[in-house]
Amino acid sequence: MQQGQIYDISVFHTRKDPAKPKVANHDVQLYFNESTKFVPVEGIVPLIPEYSFHLLDFSELPTQSDHQTLLIDLYGCIKSATPEYQVPIKDTGKMESKIDLIVENVRREDLKITLWGDTARKFNLESIEASGSAILALITSLRVTKFRQQIQASTTNHSCILITPQIQQTSEYEAD
Repeated sequence: MQQGQIYDISVFHTRKDPAKPKVANHDVQLYFNESTKFVPVEGIVPLIPEYSFHLLDFSELPTQSDHQTLLIDLYGCIKSATPEYQVPIKDTGKMESKIDLIVENVRREDLKITLWGDTARKFNLESIEASGSAILALITSLRVTKFRQQIQASTTNHSCILITPQIQQTSEYEAD
């Protein structure tokens, strides 16, 4: 398969998505197996976006912490980040990587976002520190919780971090 190519997909099945919260706002999941067929669509086809985001404003986060049904995406300026460190996981005792980010929105409100596991290990802290200027980041598929009466977000195994993404909200931050 090629990124950006459009495919006609057949021989697959669906089932109700049991996951809570969900990555996509849909009630079913598609399941592919060795019988699934992916046939490239030839000719002129309309442009289909390669990604979309469920961006929430920081002010919407308190309602999400009580009853989150969809993983959320946040956009803001990285103010600070801790170096990667290891913490024991409560249920297993296994050590896992962790980085704490402080992200600021256009209204100068801060939010702590915890990067876990692979997301923390792959985060390039050196390039963020070396840039010398504000770094805009979009962080996807976050779980929102309330800890000690503070709203915070943490990554899931579906999370991605896009540095200086080309999205509409960028202009709001550049003007500020």
